[in-house]
Amino acid sequence: MGKLYTILFAFLFFIPATAQTFRVDSESKVYGSIGTELKHTISIKNITGRPVQLHIERIDSQIGSGQSTYFCWGADCLKENEKLFLGALTIDAGMTSNRLGSVLKTGLVETSSTVRYLIYDIKNPADSIIHEISYSITDPTTRAFLLNNKDIKISNLYPNPVNNYAIFDYSFNNRNSKAKIILHNVLGGIVGEFDLTPFENKLKITTSELNPGVYFYTLQLDNDNLITKKMVIRRD
Repeated sequence: MGKLYTILFAFLFFIPATAQTFRVDSESKVYGSIGTELKHTISIKNITGRPVQLHIERIDSQIGSGQSTYFCWGADCLKENEKLFLGALTIDAGMTSNRLGSVLKTGLVETSSTVRYLIYDIKNPADSIIHEISYSITDPTTRAFLLNNKDIKISNLYPNPVNNYAIFDYSFNNRNSKAKIILHNVLGGIVGEFDLTPFENKLKITTSELNPGVYFYTLQLDNDNLITKKMVIRRD
């Protein structure tokens, strides 16, 4: 019995020492165009009842030729060759901070890049998270249009194959038109419908809940199905 209490005490003592005090709530996939500067917000949630002080360090970057990266805490940005933020980054109890931003200068060539950050509690460095951001950079001038007529201009879906997100760029020439994208499987069953809003210019569709495989997307304009193309979902 004494041995059992010793084991139980050790177990209970171990939990608070290693319990996570924060989490990262941001997406890990970012899509953008060449010749731009992408700032991706990394949301950090303090999941404790006390303030948490964090250190941020960029531990790795696999980026393309002509690209560069740096990160900021609010308006305070590091230089491109600096990897460690030396200040104490405080997040109050139960609060979410959106002040951390990862910036990628995308260069002039289509490519895929990754940047990894180590975020850890100053008081307990073992309480840490490695957050990796994957960038997919494309050239919009080479992206063929799905349709370009008097009512709407819309790109083909990209990237294709799709991992977790699919994107359409679009603009309405006639704001009175109604358009939507319909996703369906190989049997014709509809797995999603997404309205295109006249006052926006990008549709981002989450595909993480769909199984890998072949699907089709259809542009519907004013209740007429105009164009259908293939979409492939592939997991890394």
